[in-house]
Amino acid sequence: MGVGPIERDPMTDEKRQVVFWECHQNAEVLHHETKNEAIENYLDGIDLEDEEETVLVYGFARMVAPKPNKSDADYVVEDWFETHWEEFIGEDVPDITARMNEAALTFLTVLHDEFVPWACEEIESDEINVADWIKENRPDWLKDKPKEI
Repeated sequence: MGVGPIERDPMTDEKRQVVFWECHQNAEVLHHETKNEAIENYLDGIDLEDEEETVLVYGFARMVAPKPNKSDADYVVEDWFETHWEEFIGEDVPDITARMNEAALTFLTVLHDEFVPWACEEIESDEINVADWIKENRPDWLKDKPKEI
């Protein structure tokens, strides 16, 4: 039974795919690429008789960096002058021309388009019935177990 999508920031409301699953909502390391892998890892080795009837599994997608704009391009050009060409400019940064801004914006757009964020955020969750999941995915765990599981 699905719990449903998580409310997201409109800026990042692009259609994104879950890339990692975890049964711990605040996990610091995400490495389960499938929902079943996360559930199995969570349930493996615990006493199933003491386990809750359901488990929540959370889906995480990579965060989306904001698209660069003209002011970002201005900042890049100003920063370049101040950081790399400080000795060639006077007290003030020279006027930023339309061509400089366009080139900086093109550069930032390529960075944005090629960048794969490391950070992820929860975008989905699902409540899974433990007994049903075990019967379907790991029936070998039921050997020598009472029939009510």
